Amino acid sequence: MTAALSAVWLAALAAAPARAAAPKTLNQILRSPGPEIRESSSVPANCVSFWRGLEALDMNALAATGGTTTPPAPGDCAPPEALSRQQKAYASACRPLFAAGPRGPDSAARLRALNDCLIPVFRYRCAVTGWVTRDQRPSQIADLRVLADRLVGGLIDPSAPPAQELETALRMMQLAPDFLGPAKIASAIATGLALQERDAAAKAELLKMAADAYAVAHSLAPQDLEVEEVGLIARSGGFADLERLKTDAKALAAAHPKAGVGFYYVGYSFWKKGDVEGARRNLKKAAQLQPGEARFVRTLKDLDAWRPGMPKEIFEADFNIDILKFLTP
Repeated sequence: MTAALSAVWLAALAAAPARAAAPKTLNQILRSPGPEIRESSSVPANCVSFWRGLEALDMNALAATGGTTTPPAPGDCAPPEALSRQQKAYASACRPLFAAGPRGPDSAARLRALNDCLIPVFRYRCAVTGWVTRDQRPSQIADLRVLADRLVGGLIDPSAPPAQELETALRMMQLAPDFLGPAKIASAIATGLALQERDAAAKAELLKMAADAYAVAHSLAPQDLEVEEVGLIARSGGFADLERLKTDAKALAAAHPKAGVGFYYVGYSFWKKGDVEGARRNLKKAAQLQPGEARFVRTLKDLDAWRPGMPKEIFEADFNIDILKFLTP
C-alpha cells in the first residue's frame, strides 16, 4: 500500500501547478453532470437509462427551489446487490419528486421534498460511479467528477479502505492542485492512517504525506480550523513531539483567539507530561471559548473526575472532515 501511494504522491508533487483563472471547488464538481454511463457487463441492462439520467443530473438545477428539475425514477432497474440498499433509500426519499410529473411540485412541496432527497441522490450517484469504475485505479482516471464521486462515496461508506480514499484524494490533488477538498481530506486520512500504523518507516511516510497535504490545504484556506487541527497532529509526528505540539498549538491559539482548539492541544501536551493543572487550565479556556463544542466540555469533565491510577486516555483527537460540507452550497 505504502509504495503505491508513494508513487501517486510523488507524481502529485511533480505536477505542474497550472492555476486555472476560475478554479472550481470540490463542491462544484460534485454538483455538475458526470460522464455518460456506457453499456457494459457491470451495468445491468434495465438500469442503463436510469443510471444515465442520474449521472447527467444537474444538481444545481435540482436544488433550485423554484425549478422543475426532478431526479430520475428507478423504474424497473434491478441493481447489483452491493447497490440495493442505496437505491432503496434513494427511491424512498425522492418518491415525492418522481411523482410530481414534468412540471414539478409547487415551491413549498418541492422544498420539503428536496430536504429529504438531496443527500440520498448524492449517496446513490456516488455508489453507482464507484460500482461502474470499480476495476480502475485512481491513477487511471482523469475525470474529476468520477474521482470526486469515488472519494466522497468511499468516505460515506464505513467499509471502504481508507488507503483507497487517500489514493483517490492524492490523484485529485495531482489533477487539480487548487482544490481545497482533496488536500484537506488527504491530510486527514493520512494522519489517521499514521496514528494506526505500527511500522516506523510506513508511519513516517504517512506523516510526511499528511504534512505535505496539510501545507497545500493551509495555503488554500489558512483560516480553516479543521485543516489546522490536522496540521497540529501531523507536524508533531502523531503526538510524538510534545514540545512541537505545544508550540504549534500556542501559535494556533494566538492566531484564532476565539477558538478553543489551540488551547485544547496545549492542554493535551501538559496532560501527557503529567501536569494535570496545566491541562485543566487550558481545557477550561477551550471550553469557555466554545461551550458548544462537546469534545472540550466532555474532556474537561473527564479530567475533573480523573484520579491517579485511572486510565489517562481522556483527550480526543478530532480530524474527521465534515463530508456534508462538500454536498451543500
